[in-house]
Amino acid sequence: APSDPDPGHAAPSGPTTPGVPVGPAAGPTKRATTTALGPAHSTDLRDRKDSTVVEEIGTVRAIEDKSFVRDAEGRWVDTAWDGKSERELVEAWSDEYFALLAKSDHRTARYLSVGERVIVVLNGIAYEIVPPA
Repeated sequence: APSDPDPGHAAPSGPTTPGVPVGPAAGPTKRATTTALGPAHSTDLRDRKDSTVVEEIGTVRAIEDKSFVRDAEGRWVDTAWDGKSERELVEAWSDEYFALLAKSDHRTARYLSVGERVIVVLNGIAYEIVPPA
């Protein structure tokens, strides 16, 4: 009689129950499913983004210590910008753009990766990044 429960415990790992994760098998099976679907289908933002940590909720994106809101014109606007102060226009991929990256800290590239059109405040100056002409 004591040996009766043993076959029941061994059954989940046998070939009679393929695809039915039980106990420790649930973790690897779930992970394999996420990998099989590919990063584009994952519900985990960490799987979909490279080294840049971006959290997006509707029209708001958080990058590092800044939050960006998508405005009616399709720009991602740093919430640190007051909406009134002058902006310095910088064309993406121009010499001025790379000079801005060079004189800023490592987080600036992450801020600018939020979208094609970005308004970001760096050291008290608002910059509007626009697509190349």
